[in-house]
Amino acid sequence: MLPPNTAHQRFIDSLQGLRSDSLLKLDFPMNKRGSNSGTESRSTQTDADCKTFLLIDDEQAILTCNSLLLASRGHQIFTAESVTAATQVMEKEADAIDCLIIDFSMPETNGLQLLNQFRSIGWRHPTVLCANLTMSFDDHPNAQYWPEYILAKPYNFHRLQEAISVALRIPD
Repeated sequence: MLPPNTAHQRFIDSLQGLRSDSLLKLDFPMNKRGSNSGTESRSTQTDADCKTFLLIDDEQAILTCNSLLLASRGHQIFTAESVTAATQVMEKEADAIDCLIIDFSMPETNGLQLLNQFRSIGWRHPTVLCANLTMSFDDHPNAQYWPEYILAKPYNFHRLQEAISVALRIPD
């Protein structure tokens, strides 16, 4: 058995005792790959490649998995398990957030309505909306703003990365 990664173990330990409305901010150091010369490590990504994400989902397991995977690639992550928590993060960190990843189905509202709320106050960065294949967007004719990418559930991390790449290439 491999020894646990201490950063990941600290993260897992920090999850214990979190309330469902807790905010979680992840800022893992970027992954390093040793150079062939053995003299110095270099990043697998440049600072320009590292983005700040706000993940909004009412399912803690999805937030945890996606957060760990994105953070392990050098990105900074904010998570919110409720609309209230997401609004609090946006009030404090809107200028820092490069991309939203929002679940469509949430108890308080849906992800499209939440996106419209954020866009109506001036936030214009890319958004990935995660939705079940059976969802109908016909019920939202009054939505003024739409996400740059709609990702069908279920998805794997590779598909999430593709969605993020496409969304980030679309100009604000």
